[in-house]
Amino acid sequence: MGVLVRAKTPNGKVLGSDERKCVGYYDLKRRYDGDEFELSDEKHFSDTWMELVGLSDDSVPATVSARVAKQALGRAHSQTMKAVTGGD
Repeated sequence: MGVLVRAKTPNGKVLGSDERKCVGYYDLKRRYDGDEFELSDEKHFSDTWMELVGLSDDSVPATVSARVAKQALGRAHSQTMKAVTGGD
């Protein structure tokens, strides 16, 4: 079983609002912001344009390295705190 990820717009990159732009390539396909797909190997994960999907403190898949899982949980925590405090 692979690792489920979501394509995201890289930090600082501005995409046109009138059309979807490709943010990366995986498995011989263009990947667009919001696309969810499965990696065949966790080593293929890119912090630049991918984020892990569906992680919580007690459900980190064993196949995901500690580094990748820690970064994903940190991003999820930041998003939660922004929602709670009303920050941007």
